[in-house]
Amino acid sequence: MGYCTHCGKVIGENDIICLNCGCKVDENVEKEGHDTILINTIISRFHMNSIIWIIISILQICVGISQNTVFIVIGILNIIFSLIDIIFCANYKIKHKGLLKKAKPLIVTVIILIYNLCFGGLIAIIGTTYYLVAVRYYVIDNEEEFLRIENDSLNMEV
Repeated sequence: MGYCTHCGKVIGENDIICLNCGCKVDENVEKEGHDTILINTIISRFHMNSIIWIIISILQICVGISQNTVFIVIGILNIIFSLIDIIFCANYKIKHKGLLKKAKPLIVTVIILIYNLCFGGLIAIIGTTYYLVAVRYYVIDNEEEFLRIENDSLNMEV
């Protein structure tokens, strides 16, 4: 028995694809622990989310330079939020704390979507959709495991 390197769910010894996400099973699946897979997956998804938002921000800044300075402000705000996510990932990789507190609430996501839709254009739907589907849903789907990882990390500090 091992764990899918894509979604972190348990896979059988003879499975050639993950029954949860449909991805091909890697040959080295049992070499990595389940916790490592979960942590690496969420970190890579946060990094991809940051890359998407940085691209969106660059597009917004370019539009702002040629049309409306409000786009520049929105682009800079989005870059700041992307950098906050990158810093969070660096800390989470070491301490394994704060993921549920960061990813579960929707308020920040809704605020980012609203100000982007009002002032930054429809392109914000791409970044928000990726975050909701690839990051937030993954955290909620594996909430018990992430909570256990965080508790284990807290217990190790004591």
